[in-house]
Amino acid sequence: MPPPVEMKCPACGMTVKVSMGWGKPKCPLCRAEIDPAAVKAAAEAPPVSPEEIALLLAPFIPPPGVAGGPPLAERGPQQELKAPLPDGVDLVAHYHHGSFPIPALLDKASETLFTRIGEESAKGLGLCDNAVIPDNWMHLTLRKKGKELIVCEPDFTKNPEECHIEDVSTTLELMVLHELMAKLTRTAPVRCSSWDTVTIGKGSMTEEYVTLEREGEPHGGQTGWVINFMDPARAQKVDAVKAYNWSACYELLKARPGMMKMLALPVGTRVYFKGETVMDVQDRSRKSLWLPEQVQPIPPELGGPPPNAAMPT
Repeated sequence: MPPPVEMKCPACGMTVKVSMGWGKPKCPLCRAEIDPAAVKAAAEAPPVSPEEIALLLAPFIPPPGVAGGPPLAERGPQQELKAPLPDGVDLVAHYHHGSFPIPALLDKASETLFTRIGEESAKGLGLCDNAVIPDNWMHLTLRKKGKELIVCEPDFTKNPEECHIEDVSTTLELMVLHELMAKLTRTAPVRCSSWDTVTIGKGSMTEEYVTLEREGEPHGGQTGWVINFMDPARAQKVDAVKAYNWSACYELLKARPGMMKMLALPVGTRVYFKGETVMDVQDRSRKSLWLPEQVQPIPPELGGPPPNAAMPT
């Protein structure tokens, strides 16, 4: 059976994943039948558009007040998504388009977020004040205000494990970027938590040329990601003496925000960075999954191909 296809349901208007099995496909939310031709067209659409690739190359927009992230007041009009719940309370999410190049992708992500929350509710999660939404990179909490349950993300200008803001802009931005990277590299996203740790070769975090490699599956509070020097000799010295530090994943929002886009890629992936710029994304066999045309190749002394070598296609 082919994998599910992500598309907008013509009946309820929500973005859902539709499976093609026996009989006519149906929306998993409203159960309306969907024309198989529409599902086929969605499946055959190009995985990532030039505009979306430009979005992946653009600088990541940090949360308000973090690493130069503009405050909410400077991010344009507040957007709102609202859905009624059976007990007469509305589920509400606030977000801002700000300078995000493709605002429609944030709108789509907000619908996907509500779908996930609905799925968790169907599994038995009580949607109430202080409820935590599981299985998200960002720890989301519900806060009740009158007849509304507002979806809140951590406040990274304070203690993010205790403080929240009534906004999900960063959550939606990361949802979009992780999904685009998965589509571009044709890989299945592997989620981890913002509280999980990243392993860091001592001294490498402030280097211009570094690698980000997922050496293992997320488990036991670890993401599986390792940051190290791109220079093979320096990286080997770090590994030889196990000169590593560990940091919560969300700290990358301040130190290396460009890495945030890559955190849902699978085990074996290695990403080469020059500052905040992605130079190459490779699979475990070191075949390029994405080699941005606009970026200079990795220097040979840092592990790149020798001069005049054929570049991967």
